[in-house]
Amino acid sequence: MPLRNEDHALLADYDRFFGADGVELIEVSRDVIDLAASLRAQFSFKTPDAIHLATALHAGANVFLTADAALQRCPGITIELVQP
Repeated sequence: MPLRNEDHALLADYDRFFGADGVELIEVSRDVIDLAASLRAQFSFKTPDAIHLATALHAGANVFLTADAALQRCPGITIELVQP
């Protein structure tokens, strides 16, 4: 939405966040896609959500932050709800 709305301040916030120390970007591998497909089939997650969850699980993340309570059905990781 920030691109569509031309919200340059929010775009700058995203750039700062993803460029910050401690933020690790994980490549989406074949194993991640296979896990995402399994999560999508088992829990009916939307494809982007399944990819995000699978990436976090594959990377060994302990916590997944989201505003979507439906993702709490994902096993193997703590889902922490945040306010948008």
